[in-house]
Amino acid sequence: MDAKTAARLALQAGLHRLNVAAEEAAALARFLLIDLRLPPETIKELEQRAIVGNYRPPETLVLMASGSAITDEQGRQWLDWQGAYSANNTGNSNPRVTGANHLASVLTSVLSRARRHRQLPLAAHELQQALGLKHKLLPMNSGCEAIEGAALLAKLAFNRHPRFEKKRRLLAAFEEQPRLIVCRNNFHGRSSWAKAVSTNPAYRDPFAPNTMESEVRWVDFGDIGQLEEALKIGDAYAFVAEPIQCEGGMNMPPNGYFREVRRLCDEHNVLLVLDEVQTGLGRTGRMLAQEHFFDSGDEGADFISLAKSLSGGQEVVSAILAKPEYADLVGPSEHGSTFGGSPKAAATMRAAVREIQDRQLCRQAEEKGRFCLDILRKMCAGSPEILDVRGLGLAIGIEVEGHGADDICARLRQSPFTYRGQRFEGCWTNATHGITDRTTVIRISPPLTTPPDLLAASMYSIAQAIRHSEPRRFRRERLERPASPHELAADLLEELGYLKRRLDRFITDIL
Repeated sequence: MDAKTAARLALQAGLHRLNVAAEEAAALARFLLIDLRLPPETIKELEQRAIVGNYRPPETLVLMASGSAITDEQGRQWLDWQGAYSANNTGNSNPRVTGANHLASVLTSVLSRARRHRQLPLAAHELQQALGLKHKLLPMNSGCEAIEGAALLAKLAFNRHPRFEKKRRLLAAFEEQPRLIVCRNNFHGRSSWAKAVSTNPAYRDPFAPNTMESEVRWVDFGDIGQLEEALKIGDAYAFVAEPIQCEGGMNMPPNGYFREVRRLCDEHNVLLVLDEVQTGLGRTGRMLAQEHFFDSGDEGADFISLAKSLSGGQEVVSAILAKPEYADLVGPSEHGSTFGGSPKAAATMRAAVREIQDRQLCRQAEEKGRFCLDILRKMCAGSPEILDVRGLGLAIGIEVEGHGADDICARLRQSPFTYRGQRFEGCWTNATHGITDRTTVIRISPPLTTPPDLLAASMYSIAQAIRHSEPRRFRRERLERPASPHELAADLLEELGYLKRRLDRFITDIL
């Protein structure tokens, strides 16, 4: 592009940005002068009258979320311990991701994959480099689309790749259909496919009959013997699993489980599909949770699904990653999405992945997670109500007898603590399912950017919420005071280190 054309396009984009800024100001004026004047009772009435009641959130009306804090319309703030189910790994409203998202919004809206643009190939290449994989990317939107799409591409690979020809002929000769093996207690989303592979009655029973059930065989997560027996039947084309069952109760795989899974899949000529929608992109202390279980990416999954924090919580962005030998079997129009891979989605993805790298969020998640697990295990030891504390990185679960986790989460929002002179009303998270119907689990998955001292101060909140006999043991009075000059200098040095890493990347890219 010559200088004259670049100048013209820059002017055009600048004028458009001014128009957008004016509209943002108009939207803000309407929000402040009209929307905020409506009383909470009116909002609740509208919600009941106009919205399907598929969620039951607390009464609090959230005004904004920034970094690690959630703020309501009265100015009260809570520490975000949920991280939007790991969608906000880079923090709520991350400035870098928001900036990339806004710029892309000015340049284009959705183009559809029928048109080419620069952002998507660059996003796919940068993601490959960040993950250390050669897998090719197929962009989608929601996490549910990504894992369902990964399973669909696994079936397509089974139908076309020469390595499965013998198995295909045998199944056809016996008039048997190829089967998908999944884990009990899974959560892969809420599509008809995801409901069909679920074993949770609340997800599947209201929508029965699930037409895909005849294709599915279930095994217990972590039980390698059950998987081996299921594979010996000889009709499976793929095994789908989450590296950690987050929604299922933060269930951890036994040591060596996934290495045995990979060995058995290879032995029985079966594809391995891993759902990293919640566990990927730094949450467990690695870019992918599978890195904890395999020595290299080549030994890992054939297909991987990513979503949630792939856009830093800014866009509905997901991706199917497929090893090249299987990705190259997909033809034009055989799978896709109107919004998947749009310039805005791809630009936002690039910024989110770079932010995870430049902020060294994998290292931070590993260190902070180890710190939190150590304190929580000491805090919960001896409590008859709490059965287990487990996790990896900042994917942590506290398993509670019965439905006590819901009560503790409610108390957690009302267990105040102070950090650097700021009052927090408590921590905001929610309960998820336990391993059995007799337990529930408190989910702890804060933004990976949460300062370590803020996490330390928040331990006082959980000590109050679980009604520890000596909650003051976990109070950090030193952290309640406003930041000292030494602490401010340390924060500044850390930020300067981050900015230097960004500058080094920028210079390298230019050169």
